[in-house]
Amino acid sequence: MAEKQISCFAPAKINLTLDVLGKREDGYHALKSVMQAVDLRDTLTFTALDSPEIHIACSAAELNGPDNLVYRAADLLKRYTGFAGGARAEIEKHIPAQGGLGGGSSDGAITILALNRFWNLGLSYETMAHLAAQIGSDTPFFIYGPTAYIEGRGEFVTPLPPLAETWLVLIKPPVQVSTARVFQTLTPDNYTDGSVSDTVAAALRASGIAPLDLPYINALERGVMQQYPQVADTRRIALELGARHVRMSGSGPTLYTLCATRAEAETLCAALVDRAIMAWAVKTLAAEEYPLGETGIR
Repeated sequence: MAEKQISCFAPAKINLTLDVLGKREDGYHALKSVMQAVDLRDTLTFTALDSPEIHIACSAAELNGPDNLVYRAADLLKRYTGFAGGARAEIEKHIPAQGGLGGGSSDGAITILALNRFWNLGLSYETMAHLAAQIGSDTPFFIYGPTAYIEGRGEFVTPLPPLAETWLVLIKPPVQVSTARVFQTLTPDNYTDGSVSDTVAAALRASGIAPLDLPYINALERGVMQQYPQVADTRRIALELGARHVRMSGSGPTLYTLCATRAEAETLCAALVDRAIMAWAVKTLAAEEYPLGETGIR
């Protein structure tokens, strides 16, 4: 193997929309969603090992071990392909865990992309997405990124024209949310018909622009705000500070608001931080930026 080390980044995502259509016979919920990658990112560095082991070293100590999706993705690749070598994975975490931003799923997907190149496995994107679906519902999206229409429980991914550069603010309420609990407590009153996701996807196909006044929706939002009042309180503060159309990403608790300009995003972010609320001013990723890193994987 010519290369001894490979570095890349794993981006966060937001759900521009999240429709929950109902519960499936297999216990999962049927979804429609438009997802978008943003430039809040973890950094992954893989170093070749002469032995077959996978070693994980994560800046968040609680994420070290075999449950880390980087480990699971690397182990799955080895078992699927029969690759005999190993790697040490160093993970510098910046995406908050259990935040609805897909940090773990992104780490797992980018591991598949990176090691496919690093180990010269020659897998197709379809095969990598199939493998990604085995380690998480959001993971296949990150194989394709940066903008896509999602169906099923997340395993069916249709790339969309990249969203024109848009600045936004990510807002993290001071609470962790259990995704399993959120879905377990869904009722038919929370279900939607998928039309909002279809509308936003059609707008992106037509222009690559997501107007600030489109009818964004997250079918999980109402239940989360009822179960976790901190999320509703944080949303209220953001609105008071001038945010518009504050939505929740995924199963939360992280909120986001699209902004007209970078200056607007940075001003709102600073105001939130002054109120002791975690916030990041970020922008959406373009196709040529996905993923970035020393490798230029795509």
